[in-house]
Amino acid sequence: MTRSLNIPLTKKLVWDTVTDLATKSHVLKEQVKKESMSVKSKSDADSRSTVRNLQKTWTSYVNERNDLETAITKIANDRVMKRISAKQTKDIKANIKNKLDAVNKQIHEIEM
Repeated sequence: MTRSLNIPLTKKLVWDTVTDLATKSHVLKEQVKKESMSVKSKSDADSRSTVRNLQKTWTSYVNERNDLETAITKIANDRVMKRISAKQTKDIKANIKNKLDAVNKQIHEIEM
């Protein structure tokens, strides 16, 4: 026994489906647009958050670098005023310069 499709019924069903999709295409387009824009806005928000965090970190490192440079100046001033010995000045400056090099490296990494 061979079964066949009811051509007029199938034709009507296909036509109704196509016309229904065509009439609702603006709804589908709007839905796709909203979904894609929500993903984009989330990634934009993440990017802005990352940039803001990097700026805060960079600012803190720059402030720390300025503090270290001020400390080197104070140590040199204390040496001139003979408040500390030459050996102490050398040791303290070496420690501060090591820390300053590390901070400058961090700043450079952020700026890359």
